Amino acid sequence: MQRDTIREYQKALARRGETWTSTGMESALPRVIAGPAAPGADGVLRGTRVLGVNANARDDFAAALRVLQRNNRLLEARFGLGWADIAATVCGEARRRGFSTAAVARLLVAALRREGETS
Repeated sequence: MQRDTIREYQKALARRGETWTSTGMESALPRVIAGPAAPGADGVLRGTRVLGVNANARDDFAAALRVLQRNNRLLEARFGLGWADIAATVCGEARRRGFSTAAVARLLVAALRREGETS
């Protein structure tokens, strides 16, 4: 049986007295970014292609939550906040930068690890 990280996130927020709705999560996630396709032999652009953003927002958000959960001790040591608290910030930053949420979570954790190694 696979874990449902979205449900775990809902429960974590419920313990804090906060509410969560799927529309709230989806509005915080980055939209799919599409750019022009490579020109054909005649030089005409015929369609669009997806540029590195996961089209399935739920799977992307679940992947980000798993990254944050795995690194919860590091997050709590640095920020004093748990993975569920930081998830909303990661979603907002992903939307602002146009990255996938999982990519922003991985970048955050990598930066914290680098910071910890140099300290």
